[in-house]
Amino acid sequence: MVLISRRCACPQALWPKLPNLVWMHSASAGLEHLLFPALVEGPVTLTNAKGVYSHSLAEWSLTACNWFAKDLPRLRKQQVRARTQVYVAGAGQDTSIWCLGKTRQC
Repeated sequence: MVLISRRCACPQALWPKLPNLVWMHSASAGLEHLLFPALVEGPVTLTNAKGVYSHSLAEWSLTACNWFAKDLPRLRKQQVRARTQVYVAGAGQDTSIWCLGKTRQC
């Protein structure tokens, strides 16, 4: 197995040194930059990281929205002081969330 990242030299240069290779994995979603005729025509399985980060990205996006909508630094300060103050989150504000691809399924 060979793990390829965007920083890696062209896998075509490594090809002659890997005669027993059966699986190549790319840490990125796109594979177009890795393809060359010998790889496409050969028996090597090529996989990628498409969708691996979708759930984490969706969770982070919602947390970021809450950070601003609910003023989380203010809540944290109140927690440290053990005091609660009335606060109407997002009063007079609109929030839009646009999610594309697998991220929207979370």
